[in-house]
Amino acid sequence: MVQKTQILQALQRSEARLQEVIESINEGMFVLDPDWRIELWNGAAERSSSRKRQEVLDQKLFEAFPRLKQSAHGDIITSSLRTGRSDILSDLRLFWRRQ
Repeated sequence: MVQKTQILQALQRSEARLQEVIESINEGMFVLDPDWRIELWNGAAERSSSRKRQEVLDQKLFEAFPRLKQSAHGDIITSSLRTGRSDILSDLRLFWRRQ
């Protein structure tokens, strides 16, 4: 039982460190789950999109940003999700503004 508690504590510390690193990144970052729902939206994404985390978390990406779906960026995201390969997008700011 002690070992299990220690492993759990180490995992929690590791997750907290990772969250700190993600929040310190100056570039907007988001992570989608297998159902294309936004599960991570960092502070830089909030600032560049003017969309708070609470507004987008657990929403499907293309429901939160419908204009994105019919764009080259949308095609890249769709391909990335289908292949499981990460990608870097530039100039996504155009699509973040409120619809």
